[in-house]
Amino acid sequence: MRLVLVVLLALLMVSACQPSPTDELQPASVITPTAPQLAGVVGFSHEGLEVTLPKPEGWESFTTEYGVVIAEQFGTVADQGTLQGLMAYVFVTPNDEFPLPVSGGEPVNRAQLALRQIVGDASFIGSARVTDPVGFRWGETEAAYYLLSDTQSALKTLVVGVALPDKDALVIGTLSAPDDKADTIRSALESLFGQLNINGSPLSVEDLGVFPDPLVFP
Repeated sequence: MRLVLVVLLALLMVSACQPSPTDELQPASVITPTAPQLAGVVGFSHEGLEVTLPKPEGWESFTTEYGVVIAEQFGTVADQGTLQGLMAYVFVTPNDEFPLPVSGGEPVNRAQLALRQIVGDASFIGSARVTDPVGFRWGETEAAYYLLSDTQSALKTLVVGVALPDKDALVIGTLSAPDDKADTIRSALESLFGQLNINGSPLSVEDLGVFPDPLVFP
């Protein structure tokens, strides 16, 4: 699977197929008074990896081979599949798609290195404008993010990668919105990704405070 799927696969599926309901698990709690009301959680399993995230009330969802997509409102045939609001896509991608360089014993952020390979390769990002990936610690894991502006689809996207300490794979989460709703990406970040759970271990919502507010897209 090519890493161009980080942003584009879910968008293509929105316009190409009708989403089917994803089985819901146990209800998730609201983490802040301003967070959207949650209906429960959705998730996926892949090669021994279990990932869940909250699903706000009234949102739609469907699963892919590698992950799960949730959205406020998927596009319809009438609007040619155009995304109508915020969409999140969380999936796992093997690191063998982009072999990570070996550092000479120095501490490295594997997620940041992986995302730098993505943004530096036109076959991954096409003509989209991107920022340089910024590394941070998300709990005990190495993580990084970058911002993407796609002029063809008129979408803004936040891409976050998490390098799993015991697996040669990345969990990648994207938050996308139309240009005129780009501010909803930052406002929904903590409520959606702040309850991301990988193999039973929740990632810390407090660590998401490293993201600037507002996000400045390229």
